[in-house]
Amino acid sequence: MGTDLLSDIRREIDARLAQLRPALEEYEQLLDAADALELDGGAPVATQRAAPRASGSKARATSAARKPRAVRDDVREAILGVLEHGSHTVAELAVVTAMSAASLNGDLRKLASKGVVAKTRREGKAAWSLVSSD
Repeated sequence: MGTDLLSDIRREIDARLAQLRPALEEYEQLLDAADALELDGGAPVATQRAAPRASGSKARATSAARKPRAVRDDVREAILGVLEHGSHTVAELAVVTAMSAASLNGDLRKLASKGVVAKTRREGKAAWSLVSSD
């Protein structure tokens, strides 16, 4: 009896996750688009930046499959290496690192959530800089 109930609950959870996955992907695409518009000189877009993430082994496995740890570390080091020389816009980072603006935006948001970098304004444009460790 107990296993049937647990199996039913697991099936319901899996079905709901399958329904929500496209909405999460659209949410992330819209965040990238909003960031891109802001880079083009538009007014900052007021959005909630923290996307709800599914938890559990499937979510971690999917995320890890997208970008292996060594690659994530290399990307992080490349971004931080450039920002050691001062603030940069995403467009400037894209030129220097040869990464896409969408990828950089995602990585910068992750670094910002960890308190490593911060979004600033430079010459009227959105820019990123290292958080000083006073």
